[in-house]
Amino acid sequence: MMSDVKRISREKFTSSLIVMALVSLCAAGLSIYHYQEALLIYFDDERVLTYVLAGCAGGMALILALGVIRGILVLKGVIKTDIEFIN
Repeated sequence: MMSDVKRISREKFTSSLIVMALVSLCAAGLSIYHYQEALLIYFDDERVLTYVLAGCAGGMALILALGVIRGILVLKGVIKTDIEFIN
């Protein structure tokens, strides 16, 4: 099986990492907001669902942050992938 080399410019790759980092920060802020909102609600089904929503947003923020870290390592050449940077 042949592996296709993906060609992308460094600027485009860097801009996609910046967008991912901003989305990760927004998801983290949303997670913190929902967690604080759940603390104010009396214990009922809505509070449990708000905690679940906060956990899901936090998990999404964590996964995006790990993707950004991996992208930075690929950009620096620490991790070898099938991406070729063009000028």
